[in-house]
Amino acid sequence: MNAQPNKSGMPTRKWVAATVIAVGGLLTTWVATGQWTRELSGVAVTLLTQRIVAYIVPNDDTVGGVPIKK
Repeated sequence: MNAQPNKSGMPTRKWVAATVIAVGGLLTTWVATGQWTRELSGVAVTLLTQRIVAYIVPNDDTVGGVPIKK
């Protein structure tokens, strides 16, 4: 019998770190332009879509994802 390890719904630290960097880049561009533009809205939608996909696709290098704390 091949038991699946328990997985947590929490994102990995690598996912969180990449998200912080991406959001920081978006905010830096917003500050540099001085206003929110249609282009920045497009970037925001792309960033959110990429982060959602990165969250739902399993990380093959991390067996079982993030372990559940007991």
